[in-house]
Amino acid sequence: MKINTLMPQKKSFTTQEIVEKLRIGEKVEDITAYLYRRFEVKAIRLVQRLGGVYEDAQDVLHDSLLALLQHIQEGKFDANGVASLDTYFYSIVRNEWLNKNRGNSRRLQREETAVAMTGSVETTTPLSEMIQNDTAFQVFQRIGEKCRKILSAYHAENRPLTEIAEELQISLGALRVEKHRCMKKLSSLVNEL
Repeated sequence: MKINTLMPQKKSFTTQEIVEKLRIGEKVEDITAYLYRRFEVKAIRLVQRLGGVYEDAQDVLHDSLLALLQHIQEGKFDANGVASLDTYFYSIVRNEWLNKNRGNSRRLQREETAVAMTGSVETTTPLSEMIQNDTAFQVFQRIGEKCRKILSAYHAENRPLTEIAEELQISLGALRVEKHRCMKKLSSLVNEL
């Protein structure tokens, strides 16, 4: 029986071997391929269980694998630590998905705000574009300077709440309450139109 030398050999690595070889930059491609095969199915299932579709799961898998390789090379993962390589990787997958999903949630929230301001389901334009509309601009001017600043920074500039709170010199909790009040005020003004 002749063994085909062109056929790639399925290689298996222990966690210790993975850590040692990646830290010195040896067999990186073989290890990456091995980790991909090892984690692919379970990672995709995890993202799908958390509400993602197959394409999202593929993106998260790739991003998570890169993050794992980086963590190992930087010494953030300890092969002798509390978490196994599998547990460590799946926590990265979960966090990657939650971060990606959080971004989608913000986008949807901005679209809902745009719908509320225009009163139309068909038009979902960003807040910055809607401000150029005379009616929307007049309504936006009526909510007050502080509300304009908060909503513009959050929705039009896509800045994180922590950054806005720091700029306004208020706590994050107070900013969330204020943002909610501003949105409520804006919605009521739009409903008056």
